[in-house]
Amino acid sequence: MAQHVEAMKMTVNDATDLPIIVIGNGPVGLRVAEELQKSQSDTPLLIFGEEPHEPYSRLRLSSWLAGDTDWFGLMRPMSALEPEGVQQRIGYRVVSLTPAEKTVTDDSGATWGYRKLVLATGSSAHVPRIPGVQLPGVYRFHGLDDAMALLARRAGSHHSIIVGAGLLGLEAARGMQRLGTRVTVIDHADRLLPMQLDERGSAYLEYELGQLGIALLLGCGVVQVLGAERVQGVRLRDGTEIPCDTVIMATGIRPNIDLAKKAGLSCRRGIRVDDGMRTSDPEIYAVGDCAEHREQMYGLLEPGLEQAAVAAAGISGSGGTYDGSIASSQLKVMGTSVFSVGPMGISARRHYGRSYRYSDSQHGIYRKILVHRHRLVGAIGIGKWTETDRLRTHIENHGWVMPWQVPRFLPCGHLWRKEN
Repeated sequence: MAQHVEAMKMTVNDATDLPIIVIGNGPVGLRVAEELQKSQSDTPLLIFGEEPHEPYSRLRLSSWLAGDTDWFGLMRPMSALEPEGVQQRIGYRVVSLTPAEKTVTDDSGATWGYRKLVLATGSSAHVPRIPGVQLPGVYRFHGLDDAMALLARRAGSHHSIIVGAGLLGLEAARGMQRLGTRVTVIDHADRLLPMQLDERGSAYLEYELGQLGIALLLGCGVVQVLGAERVQGVRLRDGTEIPCDTVIMATGIRPNIDLAKKAGLSCRRGIRVDDGMRTSDPEIYAVGDCAEHREQMYGLLEPGLEQAAVAAAGISGSGGTYDGSIASSQLKVMGTSVFSVGPMGISARRHYGRSYRYSDSQHGIYRKILVHRHRLVGAIGIGKWTETDRLRTHIENHGWVMPWQVPRFLPCGHLWRKEN
């Protein structure tokens, strides 16, 4: 082992062979590597992945837990990387980086020099500090190890409580219900998917989930997990106690920025970056969940992929500018299509623009558009909506809403004329 480490340390002093290092082998980190391989095929790449697994699709975890995809579907190749010139350190965590020396050290004790460094360290599950949260029977749902633990637990759970009605919470509810387990979703917010939906859109989705047997308790947060040696229930803010044998915390994410902070990089909520995705050290870039751009953090895949392309362009010398992203989600919740783009959730500014709605309760359809100064700035859709791609593009391009489009939308739910 000592000889192996010495051999790796020697690469630090060989400036001609220094790789571009990417810390993080999730979709965003791999996208950086792909783009760099296209533009700089002769430059060696070194990719660190902390989890002891081959790269997998985090977006497919809920489908795997629910039985909609198999292990091969989950572990489907995540990138188009050519193996030549690429080294992957899977199962190794980078424990320190020294910008002055342009080196990183992993948990095996090996030190590696870099030409440029990309931090794609992602995020971790946020678990609130409430009494009892450390009890056996409390789970998270963020990575593959979490999903494996829930898969093992699902068969023995009679009543699972999901704390959090966001996307992760609803995905966990879907997966845990597969074997007939009783499932209750609890959130302190007054709606489902609070970052994506308004109250009326949530009501439509609540009905669909109720039809599937998912119990919902909104506007009443959990303040304590009950039990002596393992989970026996939860206590709500109003004092109500609900018996259960499993609690799943789906209460958001926190960016992984400790490595950057210890190295002296400028951090706020995330690792602060400029429009080229460079950190306070111009040789180090940050992308994805860990990056904070213009005081904004997205926690979504598409903005991370956009940032990855800009960072790769900057490293390759072709230049690139990231102007920010419009928050957009298009997903399936318990089989129901949900679409949201722009400032439409609980954090949206009041009295911003004018909204128009179309609904068809018989078919479970709800649509809403938000118009500000005659431009389309946001949209929500529950149920199938063929215009979603066009809506997203129109919003990204600051497209106009013509005077005749709103009268068309109100009775039929379409902003554009249907094509035959």
